[in-house]
This record gives sequence, structure tokens and C-alpha cells, in this order.
Amino acid sequence: MHVSDVMTREVAVADIQATVRDVAGIMRIEDCGFVPILSSGRLAGVITDRDLAIRCLAQQDMDGLIEDMPVAEVMTADDLVTIDPDDTLETAAHLMALRRVRRLAVTTDGIVQGVLSLGDLEQATHGRGAAAREAVLAVTLPD
Repeated sequence: MHVSDVMTREVAVADIQATVRDVAGIMRIEDCGFVPILSSGRLAGVITDRDLAIRCLAQQDMDGLIEDMPVAEVMTADDLVTIDPDDTLETAAHLMALRRVRRLAVTTDGIVQGVLSLGDLEQATHGRGAAAREAVLAVTLPD
């Protein structure tokens, strides 16, 4: 089975010029915790609800409003983890386990095609297969 078979295709995205408030609003409206950030239509980074909590709220800048902070300052851009839609679910599971992530941006030449979540993977494999179990354990068990 391939990533494209189970990924979520309808993905809310934000522009690199967006603020933390903009992205938090997208997460609230779309009921999601992961938003790919685009620059000129290409994936520039991702931001999660955890990023907002850890990088924004927990380290509030007293000189300015945290809500007006550019999303580019808090998104994950370096060491970005993506996967191709034609990759197998086993490859995705291994990547999630290795990188300890719950979601992968699915891209083709930098263009976002969708998102594959740990839940998508678990549902598609019905929890079967060593790779899927490895991914679940890697991102859910404490270090």
C-alpha cells in the first residue's frame, strides 16, 4: 500500500507571511494540529499545535504580542521531514519511527500533496506489521 492510498488530501495550509494568530485560527477552524507553511506555493516549513505551545506560549516575548509573531519564527523549517506519495506505508512508518514524528508532509518536488498522520497509518494497517507498531511506539513512549 502506498502513502497516496491513505493520506489526507484536503490540507489546510498557511503562507510564510502568516502570523501565529493566523495559524492558530486555521487550526481552530479546521480542527487540526498540523499546518504546512508555503512560500511561493512550495513547502517552506510546518507548524504544529505543540510548536505553538512550546515555542510561543512558553517563551513569550515581553516586547511584543506573541499573536503577531511571524509564523516563520516558530515553524520547523530545518530538518523538515517529508515523504513522497508513491512511497510505501512501511517506508513512512520507518521514517516516523526514526524521526519520532506523528505527521509527515506528503510532497512532490516541494508541492504539498497531503499529510500522512500516525492515525492514518494505524487505521490503514489495522495496527498490523512491525513497521507500524514501531512508529506508534517510537512516538508515544517516553524517552
